Formats: sequence, C-alpha cells, structure tokens
Amino acid sequence: MSKTMKVGLVCNFRTGAPLVRLLMQKRYIHIRGVADRDENSPGMRLAREAGLFTSSDPLDLARLGEGLDVLIYSGDDNKTLGSIKRHYTITKNSRTVIVNRHVTNLLLNIAGETGEMSPVFHPADIGLTG
Repeated sequence: MSKTMKVGLVCNFRTGAPLVRLLMQKRYIHIRGVADRDENSPGMRLAREAGLFTSSDPLDLARLGEGLDVLIYSGDDNKTLGSIKRHYTITKNSRTVIVNRHVTNLLLNIAGETGEMSPVFHPADIGLTG
C-alpha cells in the first residue's frame, strides 16, 4: 500500500480554498491538481501560490487517469460530473474513486473548516447519486 494518496480537486467557489488548505497540511496527501471554472476563485489562487497544477477544465484532472487515487468533486454541475464519469468509463478507469460534494461537505464540517453544516442541496440532486 502506498504511503501517499494522490488527490485531484474539482472545486466550486465556496469549497476550494478550505479543501486546498486542509489537504496541503497532510504529508500523506499529494495534491495532483485543482480545477475550478473560475480561475480567480480563492482555491485556485491558493493552489497557484502553492505551485500546484491548476486548470479551468475539470476533465484535465480526469485525464490524469489512474494517476489519481481520489478525485474530490465538490462542484455543483451534474453535467460536468457526468462527463468525468463517462471519461472514466471509456478509459476503463475503475481505480480512481470519485468523492461527491455531500461527502466533501461532511469532511470539511468534521475538520472544523466551517462553523456549521453548509447546505449542498441542488434542485437536480437525486439522493447521493445526483
């Protein structure tokens, strides 16, 4: 078993900086890249300042293939998430785990990055598979 976990982050404006800050503190986590459609979001700025790979196209992280152990998807665009899942299906990547925004929100709250439980409801959500 590897001593490090290779992680990619697809962020939205609200979660990017807290996620990057939290994961950069962990020696056993190697952030392979951060993606956000807003290149000027706090998370993207923090990632660039730390010298991390950044992209405004979340598929750039999916294209890392099995070079990622975990892709944390905290975005709220189901179309983009679907594109990432299709990419993994086409490339037969069954190794990389996608962590959705509900789990991401829970982790940030447990880690104390937010004062209270943040809402993650989106009208297009269908349970945890949405």
